[in-house]
Amino acid sequence: MRTVRPRSGRLQTIHDKLLGQLYHDTIGHDIRGEEQQGLWRVISVYDESVTFDALTAVCSQLQINPLLESLREWYVIFYDYDGKLYSMHKLVRDYGYAQLTPEEARVYHSCAADYYRARPAADDEVRTRNLLKAFSHYISGRQMDQAERQLLEIADALYALGDIDSLRRAIQELENVCGLRPIAPWLQVYKSRVLNLLGKHHDGKQVLEQLSTSNDQRIRVVANNELADVFYYDGDFDQAMAAYAKSRATAEEVDYKEGRSYVLHSQAMIHFYRAEYGEALDLYNKSLALCEEFKDEIGQLEILYKSAAVYTRMGDYHTAKERAQRACGIAEKLRNPSGRSNALHEIAFIELNMGNLATALRWYKAVLEIDRQLGDTIGQAHVMHDIGNVYAEQGDYDEALSQYRQSLEIKKRLGDRVGAAYTLHEMGNLHVARGQNDLALKYYVESFEIKKAFDDLAGCFKTIQAVQRIHGLEEHGQQLVATWGCEDLKSIETALRKALGERLPLIREYLNQREHSMKRHWYYVTRHGDTYVRAETGGTSDQTGG
Repeated sequence: MRTVRPRSGRLQTIHDKLLGQLYHDTIGHDIRGEEQQGLWRVISVYDESVTFDALTAVCSQLQINPLLESLREWYVIFYDYDGKLYSMHKLVRDYGYAQLTPEEARVYHSCAADYYRARPAADDEVRTRNLLKAFSHYISGRQMDQAERQLLEIADALYALGDIDSLRRAIQELENVCGLRPIAPWLQVYKSRVLNLLGKHHDGKQVLEQLSTSNDQRIRVVANNELADVFYYDGDFDQAMAAYAKSRATAEEVDYKEGRSYVLHSQAMIHFYRAEYGEALDLYNKSLALCEEFKDEIGQLEILYKSAAVYTRMGDYHTAKERAQRACGIAEKLRNPSGRSNALHEIAFIELNMGNLATALRWYKAVLEIDRQLGDTIGQAHVMHDIGNVYAEQGDYDEALSQYRQSLEIKKRLGDRVGAAYTLHEMGNLHVARGQNDLALKYYVESFEIKKAFDDLAGCFKTIQAVQRIHGLEEHGQQLVATWGCEDLKSIETALRKALGERLPLIREYLNQREHSMKRHWYYVTRHGDTYVRAETGGTSDQTGG
């Protein structure tokens, strides 16, 4: 985007004098022809090196070749890559741009935007980048309606590509220029998503609450669904389910299939988190069928790798892997690195459950590299957790602890309390394996308190079982009992079994399958007098229940 920062007072005077002297002594002295001056101003519209075609799109009425050569001889422009690109020093460009009238700037930016919109692209990602450049030219030319339409056209693609930073900056640029006029509701939806991804849940929630009363029923469907997502990530599942139900009812009322699919998908996530795997699969499959009906490949991609996670926890590794591989194929077809990262992440987790540690580690490291390239910090935190699990299974406790600590630091910094609870549990497991029971209990208690606050009963059950394997509860164990409000650990376990009801056998079955499939087992250490006895146990290192 072309901007010249405003200055005032003495700084402005010095700036103008220096640029004026530069222009007079090195450029203005030689560039006396109106056509040369015009071409110089045209090139200044572009904030980067440009091609010959881009220049002709803006000033087709000029005989460009001889003019370009004269500007090059006077060192106004430079050739890059054997004359294929033309560039200009920033100071020279800024001064040339300052000579444009508002009408000239509008016309030139409009021509540049049309050029990028019509430019052929090898794939969807390149086309999206071209359209993003067109958006910047509309903004610079103060053509608000065109800029807004352009951003609406590419917002979904930028979001799907995982390029959250470009989307954030584009929305901010549009809002800055629009001033008091609110941007389009669908762009406000994307704004809320960006804010939530950046950890600014309060700001994202405010945007969604305003949209949830929109006259546009489709906007209401999406806003209520996104608002439910915020409740979900805050651990308020009752409010989340109420908001999902409201969104689903509106979607069915107006026959909004895309919105209905999204709501079903979201409701499935809560059932999955509560270990209600049958309900989760039913909703995922209904959502998948709708996505296939209206050919939403992005939706199919996400549902496939998330439903693969359900099959993994049910012990059906064959179906889980088939779904994750389908998801990976769609991601590669769409050139969607974020989707590919998620699909590979699930494949790695399946390999881990099957006991193929080396293969799992290889895939996890591939995911970590993709997430780093995307700048996905929370994604890196989750995959670091899983890499720690693999190292722990291999017996490399130092490296496992290093990965867990990095993961925990990021999760706490970004406010991911649920993810932090899982990592704390694994750190407890690790200290048990080292015979450091006091440290283990400290991490188990912290993990347990978070899970209880988020109504993660399955996670609480696993933590209680882990604590029960440690003899001599001492201070931390008593604190855990007090947290639940029971007399002892056995009372807590009984209460959890009753609360989990029909879900408990499925959770136990998954844990047993996991125990028998691993190449090695966790170890814990018990103390009898002054003697430490090493014994096997079927502990878990499960990211979803921890």
